[in-house]
Amino acid sequence: MKLSIILTAILVVGQLHAQKLVSGRVISKQSNAPLAFANIGILNSTVGTFSFEDGSFNIIIPSDKLNDRLTFSALGYDKLHLNLSTLDSTKLVVSLKESTKVLNEVNITAGREILNGTWGLTKVKSATGYSCTRGTGGFAMASFVPVGDEVFGIKKVNFFIGVSQLESYMMRVRFQAVEANNQPGEDLFHENIIVTSNIREGWIGVDVTKYNIQFNQDFFLVIEWIMDESGTLKMLEYDANPLSWDIVGSTIVNQKKMTYFDDDGEKITVELTEEQIAEYKARVLPKVYIGSKKRNRRSTPYSYWREGNMAPWTREYDHELVANFEYEY
Repeated sequence: MKLSIILTAILVVGQLHAQKLVSGRVISKQSNAPLAFANIGILNSTVGTFSFEDGSFNIIIPSDKLNDRLTFSALGYDKLHLNLSTLDSTKLVVSLKESTKVLNEVNITAGREILNGTWGLTKVKSATGYSCTRGTGGFAMASFVPVGDEVFGIKKVNFFIGVSQLESYMMRVRFQAVEANNQPGEDLFHENIIVTSNIREGWIGVDVTKYNIQFNQDFFLVIEWIMDESGTLKMLEYDANPLSWDIVGSTIVNQKKMTYFDDDGEKITVELTEEQIAEYKARVLPKVYIGSKKRNRRSTPYSYWREGNMAPWTREYDHELVANFEYEY
């Protein structure tokens, strides 16, 4: 009942802009089992969401995207693209076919040592980072891992949460190949590694020993924020009813100041009024902020970030995901 009421309210607001609600379930074509945490959205945009644990999903399509294609992808399954212009947008059942792609096997030749250890262990306590503040899909950060002629055996992944405004949230650990353009590409590991946490600020450690993950090629370690149903609904409400004083690209500092860049690229900082502070506190966004640490701008670009699960990757020249590999001898 709550879901339908909220979505109805969102649609009433959105009708002025001819938005479209697409709802349905994502299932396996082979088994008809629901597919949880599938990525759903419009490629190269911030329009995106995830399927819930029962495979269900809801996504609002902006009016300027109604002629695009809606993409569905899940770990271990082939992607599916559906034209929004001809799509029945209610009670849609999307069947994904299991991927026939064979993952590269790690061949360990004589004298080639497996370097087992933890990726992400660091003593850095302060960090900057990124979070998604638009759309219904989670953001992600990716750290390049050079392997060279060695073999990496990943036993644990650690990453830093700079701030969280949620009572609990889910993060997914992914390992992706390096594309020709040096960006994160296809997944090298086809199982969901999901961690649920309530940490507001601090380290999260994910033990992946049981998966026996080994790589003999360069790859990207990706940390992705998975939105649950409550977070998705809050974000939908925010998109339908933005703050009355919101400025695109603005950042709230300590709930007292707002910073943004003007048309000339100059950074502007203004004090929030009591009314603005009250409005902001009443509409705190569901946010998780993945930490990174500053690097020398002259160093080799090391990490990428994206605003949503279907958004394009942005190369980050002066930060890296807090992730340093430590060997276990």
